[in-house]
Amino acid sequence: MLGWEVVIAVGKFLKRLLWLLLLGLLLLPVVALFWVIEDQPVSRQVSPLRVADAHQVHALAHQFSHALSAQRATTITANEHELNSLMAWLARGIPRLSGQANITPAGLNAVLTLSLPSNFLGNYVNLRGGLKPSATGLQFTRIALGQLELSGDITLFLLRSILNVVLGDGQGATLLGAVRGVVFREKEMTLYLRSTPEVKAQLAQLAGRLKQIRDRVALFGDPDIIRIYYAKLAEIQQRNPVREPVSLAQYIGALFQLARERSRIGEAAAENQAAILALAIYFGDARLERLTGPVRTGVLRTYLPQRGRVHLANRRDLMLHFILSAALKIAADKGMAMAIGELKELLDAASGGSGYSFVDLAADRAGIRFAEQATDPSGGAEQLQKQLAGNTDEGVFFPKIAGLPEGLTKQQFTDQFPTVESPAYQAMVEEIDRRIGSLPAYANRERQKNT
Repeated sequence: MLGWEVVIAVGKFLKRLLWLLLLGLLLLPVVALFWVIEDQPVSRQVSPLRVADAHQVHALAHQFSHALSAQRATTITANEHELNSLMAWLARGIPRLSGQANITPAGLNAVLTLSLPSNFLGNYVNLRGGLKPSATGLQFTRIALGQLELSGDITLFLLRSILNVVLGDGQGATLLGAVRGVVFREKEMTLYLRSTPEVKAQLAQLAGRLKQIRDRVALFGDPDIIRIYYAKLAEIQQRNPVREPVSLAQYIGALFQLARERSRIGEAAAENQAAILALAIYFGDARLERLTGPVRTGVLRTYLPQRGRVHLANRRDLMLHFILSAALKIAADKGMAMAIGELKELLDAASGGSGYSFVDLAADRAGIRFAEQATDPSGGAEQLQKQLAGNTDEGVFFPKIAGLPEGLTKQQFTDQFPTVESPAYQAMVEEIDRRIGSLPAYANRERQKNT
């Protein structure tokens, strides 16, 4: 009997141990949150984004692009100000994010803080860490995520493991191995890269995997539905070839009429989203199919849209700003879409650009507002369909541009608007938003927000 009692006791013990292990696994994410989330930020703000800063972000991105296409060993050099300009641009797109980078001959130290919505655990997620000088590849300093600390070697191991899973076949090590050394000088960092044919092949492989994920998940809606609206645009132009300049409103009215009809058995927000993406692919850039999946299939693949004479406010560039910003709003959150739009305008103000244009910025913000309303499931989507279905008046959804400054050179812009945080700049943005908010397509929703 004693033997059976021992077996039963051991069985009970193992059962309790199993339940404790399962409970521990369930509680582990919660416990981890207590370690990661903190009450105080390590970074409170970033520098305001200036015209010259935006140009530096662009130049830094160009360096990375060139390095990936180089046929021999190359370098990427970034100074502290360029990295902080990049931080400032990211903060324009992710308002809750702030951070700073500091470069010394001893290495790079960076801090990032993400402010969280109000909760009982804490208000901030802080990341601290950096890179050390190395002649043998990447070497991280000790990395801290909240109170959770990892050694540089463990950080590199985890990063390599993640890339191995994403790329497959243990290729994460090859990708990280493209960096053969890191040198730091006063306020400047240089990455020494090996020739990157294998890295480019891996990035192409990663793009292929992301494409498969995109097609399976359909984050931006069903490409078959987007194709219906794309085909409608082709039908309109085949029936009425564009011989004279025509407003984009002619096509929006027809597409939203179709969206309203299809919404009787579907969701208005989803139909509107598909219509906007079809407009962006048709009149903007067909490369957006990389986000949506294949839309131009069959006979549509060989069909050439007539885009040159389609406009808003009698300008083709404003039509492009409007519709591509609307698509960006769908592909990203509002802040990131605005960051992209502002960066482009700041770059235009630099040498060789068309100059900073608040008219272009108005088109960007109108496109974002248009997409917000179109994809609002709480009534905004249906309201916009009612306003636009069959309506060919662009004044319903696109603001007046009279009196908005444009063509400002870098010096002219800096003299009037020192930063995008300055009162003068913010006053211009508020005026643009006032014009957009008063339009029939959005006015009712604006009143509802204010009541």
